[in-house]
Amino acid sequence: MLDRILLENVEQTRRLLLRQQIELAKRLREIEKLMPKKRAKEDYTIFKQKRKKEGFVYCARYYVKGKVLPTKFSLKTTDFEIAEKRAVAWKDSFLANYGKRGDYGCPFYNLLSGYYAEDSKYLAESLLTKRQISKKLIKGYNSFINNYFIPFLKQEGVRKIENLKPEKILKFGGWLRETKNLTAKTINNYMNGSIKQALDFLYLKEKIQYNPFSQGINTNLIAIKGEVKRRQIYPVNRLFDVLYEPNLWILGKSKNDLEKPKEKQIKRKKYLLCLISATTGLRAGEVFMLKKSSIEKVGGIYFLKIDNSRLDNSGVKTENAYRRVPLHNFVYNAINDYIEKMNITSDYLFFSGKRKTQNGTIFIEAYKQCGIHCGYTENEIKKNNVDFHSFRHFYRTILSQGGVSKDLVAYFMGHAKNMSDMEDRYNNIEEVGNDISDIKLLADNAKKVIDILSGHFNNSFLRHIEEHDQQILYLEEKEVELTNAKNAKIKYWTYVIQGYENFIDFESKKLIDDDVRKNKKE
Repeated sequence: MLDRILLENVEQTRRLLLRQQIELAKRLREIEKLMPKKRAKEDYTIFKQKRKKEGFVYCARYYVKGKVLPTKFSLKTTDFEIAEKRAVAWKDSFLANYGKRGDYGCPFYNLLSGYYAEDSKYLAESLLTKRQISKKLIKGYNSFINNYFIPFLKQEGVRKIENLKPEKILKFGGWLRETKNLTAKTINNYMNGSIKQALDFLYLKEKIQYNPFSQGINTNLIAIKGEVKRRQIYPVNRLFDVLYEPNLWILGKSKNDLEKPKEKQIKRKKYLLCLISATTGLRAGEVFMLKKSSIEKVGGIYFLKIDNSRLDNSGVKTENAYRRVPLHNFVYNAINDYIEKMNITSDYLFFSGKRKTQNGTIFIEAYKQCGIHCGYTENEIKKNNVDFHSFRHFYRTILSQGGVSKDLVAYFMGHAKNMSDMEDRYNNIEEVGNDISDIKLLADNAKKVIDILSGHFNNSFLRHIEEHDQQILYLEEKEVELTNAKNAKIKYWTYVIQGYENFIDFESKKLIDDDVRKNKKE
């Protein structure tokens, strides 16, 4: 009997202790909730926030000193992977502006900050029209607006587009120069490329009712007079002399290599890149993506069909860049010679199909070697602001000298959608069919360009004939210095033209060189 009573007392004691233990655990959990949480890894949480149009959008909450901030920050995406990246990348910007009244409730700021975001519907729509921008540039534009432009607007108290006057735009340029040490060229490029393009498109879609860039503002005024050097070109006669003879394009290790150069010492690819750009006005990307099938014959004249300048075959820089450009027989023959001697078996002339980005180094080396043959040093080339794009300006210069109308020059260079001389009969190359009148119209306009190029090539031919007593081409075997892709100075032996002409400012009214004027007087 005594044992039974003892067992009952023990069981009652055990149950009492168990109940007390459960109650203590509940109290401990309640106390734990009141204590600040320690974040082991991430100092943020990501969650979905409902939206009427998109359904939801990812937002983030951040923890500071173990405490969660009451504000939720929109990550402007419905993709979780992108949201995670933005939660980390945008953290400092979010927290730096946390507590500033109204910053994240400003529709104008939100419109700007999300325009170049990865999932921006406005950017996607603008790219479907005529605008082509690389992913790298889009990222740069997004950073420029969010890290520079919006903070400046907040500093100036500009919360509405109506308050963004042209004077503020110019002040922004000055602010960038003083506080960020950016050059005028960089400022102008980003102002026109990122801000102006975004506001132009938003105004077109009626998302904003006012655009400061439509008020006659010229962002180039940001530059200090004389700071931005105008691009110059190689002298007309001298460049044609260098382009006329591919065997000048030798880079030998010794002087003896000039007499019997090895095939690899004749830089045929660099020669052809310069020849094509200088005689067609093609952009570097357009030249790089040329194919054998790009060559067409229309009305008895060869043309280059320009329909792509990108590795992903997404098209050309702008809608206006779709065009046909006259191809002189001299250049056509040079292309065929290059295909044969370089054993080009693919359809592409220069692109191997293996690269993920265009080979910018080959273009740099090409225009520098061209300048060396023209008789200039690398320092002189740099000082006079000559680069591969100068060949486009060279093309425009010789066409303007030859009396070709501005509209026709603009069309062949890919700046204008229609050419007035063609009576706006078609808008792009796909609309030029087999109609006899269309073919004749295209050929007649192209013949003007071909005749100008023929005149220059004929003059170069005469200068290359030593027996010609009036115009002799002076060549010198010379040791020169060129910088390679690894930024090392390498010495070569090559041919250099000596004797006449200086660089030409392509925008100057004084376009005709001294040698041409001298020959006219004679």
